[in-house]
Amino acid sequence: MKQLIFIIFLGSFLIMTSFAKKPIKTQEELSAEYIQSKLEVIRKEEWLKCKQNTINDAEVYVDSIIYRSVNFNIGDTIKTPGKPIKPSKPFDVLKLDSTPIVPILKDTVSPHQG
Repeated sequence: MKQLIFIIFLGSFLIMTSFAKKPIKTQEELSAEYIQSKLEVIRKEEWLKCKQNTINDAEVYVDSIIYRSVNFNIGDTIKTPGKPIKPSKPFDVLKLDSTPIVPILKDTVSPHQG
């Protein structure tokens, strides 16, 4: 009998707690949660930007170390060649031709003469 009463009491307690309403959040709590979620997203984006900038800076630094090391190992005053100069664009020959266009065959008979 005691077990039945305990089971009924436990069941009614579980049913009441499962249907209990969650406390309603105030406007300040909702706005604080919203701001925190936005700040978290912005922090992640800025962290990724910072990480990428650090990687780019490290690549430039390592490249400069390698460049100096290569120039030092040459032992000459001659440095390794830099990027070649881009050649200029060729001029357009067709724009310079100002010869008038004249038909090769002249029409002696008009098509309307019949």
